[in-house]
Amino acid sequence: MQFDDRLATVLRQKASASAGARTQYRQLLDLLGRPREGRDPSLLAAARLRLESLAETISVRERAEIIREQGRRLNDPELVAHFAEGEPDVACATLSTARLTEEQWLELIPELPVRARGFMRLRRDLPGKVEDLLERLGVRDRALPLPDAEEPLVEDAPTDEAPVAEEPEPEPEDDDIVDGEFTEVDETTEAEPVHAPATAGGSEMAAAIGALAAGIAGAQAAARTESPSASDREPAAEPQPQPQPQAQPDAQGEIAALRHRIEAFQRAKEEKNAGGGASNDDDRRAAAPAEPDRTAPTLPFTEASIRQEELTGFGFATDTTGTIDWADSFAASRVMYLSLPSILPDEFAEAIALQQPLRAVQVKLEGGPAIAGDWILDAHPRFSSPDGRFLGFAGGMRRALEAEEPGNHSDRLRQLLHELRTPVNAIQGFAEVIQQQVVGPVPHDYRALAAGIAGDSARMLAGFDDLERLSRLESGQLRPAGGDADIAAIFRQHVAQLIPMLQPRSASFVATLGGVCKVDLARADAELLSWRILATLGSAAAPSEKLALTLETHAGTAQLIADLPASLHGSDDIFAARGKPLSVAISAGPFGPGFALRLARAEARAIGGSLRRENRQLILTLPALTANEPAANQRGGVPEHAV
Repeated sequence: MQFDDRLATVLRQKASASAGARTQYRQLLDLLGRPREGRDPSLLAAARLRLESLAETISVRERAEIIREQGRRLNDPELVAHFAEGEPDVACATLSTARLTEEQWLELIPELPVRARGFMRLRRDLPGKVEDLLERLGVRDRALPLPDAEEPLVEDAPTDEAPVAEEPEPEPEDDDIVDGEFTEVDETTEAEPVHAPATAGGSEMAAAIGALAAGIAGAQAAARTESPSASDREPAAEPQPQPQPQAQPDAQGEIAALRHRIEAFQRAKEEKNAGGGASNDDDRRAAAPAEPDRTAPTLPFTEASIRQEELTGFGFATDTTGTIDWADSFAASRVMYLSLPSILPDEFAEAIALQQPLRAVQVKLEGGPAIAGDWILDAHPRFSSPDGRFLGFAGGMRRALEAEEPGNHSDRLRQLLHELRTPVNAIQGFAEVIQQQVVGPVPHDYRALAAGIAGDSARMLAGFDDLERLSRLESGQLRPAGGDADIAAIFRQHVAQLIPMLQPRSASFVATLGGVCKVDLARADAELLSWRILATLGSAAAPSEKLALTLETHAGTAQLIADLPASLHGSDDIFAARGKPLSVAISAGPFGPGFALRLARAEARAIGGSLRRENRQLILTLPALTANEPAANQRGGVPEHAV
């Protein structure tokens, strides 16, 4: 074969169906698995990419079967390394069937993933150097080696330890009774001598045994403290040595030996804590207990293990009477069967019976430190579907946060706004640079986009200014600049500006604004106050709606009385912020009418006035500086009754 174009021929074919994809996968695997010199590297790269794309349409199990069928023709180390990093089934099929030379295996195995090396242990046809390399890398068969000769399942041969003779069960003594129960102790097992000093190895073994049986050791120590001393009892007769028959090891004897070792460890520890001054059992019992080891693990029901952490919130559900019958697992033991009517304030006493939702209700719970204190309760009634039967309430409780001083809240908000202004100012500056072509020509499309970004940035900065102004006004850190602005003239100016905008909807203001009325405000602040109120009312006006405006002056105060539009009259709280302005053409601010009225109320209060709602009217009261003058005529201003 002078020209090998098989790889190019396979790549020209399109494998649309699943059967065609599997056939082409086999062909590419056969061609790539047997490397040949002189192949075009671009064709090899395209073939590997096609192999990857086909792998997405063929399942892992089918690919593993194809590789096992053609595994003996996998002689390319790069392809083997690529498959070894794939799915476990594909890697196992590749590494268990690939045929590489010894030099190729020695070079490839250190680069394989650790998981893939484990599949090599299944092979028994690898060269010796390769197996030695796997052994050095820690890859070996997981199965335990079989013994050289068959061994019986049950060991019948005698052990090296001395067997224990079977004797009649003795009567229980006082030392063998712990907490009213008889504890078996094998008297024939020789106990370790107490007076012998423990070696380093013995101390480590005793410490390990004592850590494993800490509960038994504690019980034995308590029993020795409560039992009478050895001097008050009759000395026990030493057992006579008797011939012991050959028998299997007794499990009870091993347990008894373990107990004796635990007691020896406990006695050595007590002797060490007592300073070595006690030389016998009576002195050791009389010695004062040493300070407990803080590094040892805590036993159940100790002070450290039962320390309670304060809860911050939990969920619950009640029955139809308002009694909690389910709660989160970490709070269930503290609040189960708690009756909500017993902790609710008097104004919410009938909410359970009337099946009304409870929102942000302050309650107080009594109990341990984890649950006691003030809580905020939220709960909603539950009803079955489809019959609508009342099932109870479901909700949650959360800890009531401590009240924060208004000044701290204002400072935190100002800091947040400062952090927001910095990136917005940078964005606005770069947008203006692009829009004005400062550094060079810019396509008009990009200039239009930059102009829109600059405008949005300006609106965001204006909103930040309004937020900061409201925060400082409500916290008493800011007072509007004083002056002698004519509030009546400012109202007439803004009414004249708003009437043309309201005419397409046939809406209008009916204004009776009187003469000159000066208030203690600078003209700029007075214009902002007037625009916030009038623009909010105008943006909320419905088609063909006429809103009356009346400015009166009496007893040193100026009072503006305005009719509320129907859209605002239906709101429970007109000073609550809304998501967006009601009208795009007329806007008092980026945060909607509620925020604009709230800011106007804060400005009025800062100079000793007020802004309140009475039925269907909005009333602004400001302290006046002078008496009113004759009303403006048709030639000097807008008409008094603008329709």
